[in-house]
Amino acid sequence: MHVVLLINFGAYNAFLLPVLLEWRTLPTGFALANHGVLTWLLTGLSVAALAWSVRDAVSYVTLGKRALKDGFAASAG
Repeated sequence: MHVVLLINFGAYNAFLLPVLLEWRTLPTGFALANHGVLTWLLTGLSVAALAWSVRDAVSYVTLGKRALKDGFAASAG
């Protein structure tokens, strides 16, 4: 199985190397790209994912404090 994975990895790198060499000659930087509705849809989804991550972080902190207050962390160890 690992031999097949290694061969696949080598083929992937063989296709990727010419592209990377071509990209090396291009100038670096960021540029705006507008792809119509898809741009706004993916931007909205990324903002929603960020908001969900913040919500998860707040829940983690809140539940952690509650667990310490109730003594669950001491009894679990």
